[in-house]
Amino acid sequence: MRREVYAHLIVHHATRDLLNEAARILQSTAERTSFTRALHVVRRTVISPSGFSPSARRRDRRLGIAEIGRSLLPRRRTRECPRKVRSCITGYGSKAPGEPASHRRSPVVVSLNHRWHDH
Repeated sequence: MRREVYAHLIVHHATRDLLNEAARILQSTAERTSFTRALHVVRRTVISPSGFSPSARRRDRRLGIAEIGRSLLPRRRTRECPRKVRSCITGYGSKAPGEPASHRRSPVVVSLNHRWHDH
């Protein structure tokens, strides 16, 4: 189990590294690159029959970066107005300013005044 977690973390790190390199080469920002597209590139490269020779790895990396570059995400729009704060979705009413936190009655205090009789 631990090895699988480490393997996933290594693949995630390598994929992010590929995205950052693609963004740098394409003179773009990393947020415009698609993680899903890069993951498909990585999966295809890992199962390709080209082997693990250094020249094949360089070629696959170059082709992967080119494919990521062809599928850049559109630029994000800037916000023209600030986000609206969501209203509270609850069946309970909201508390008015100065209203106590609870409408419960004050707790009942019971005092025991018991005298011990010696028999």
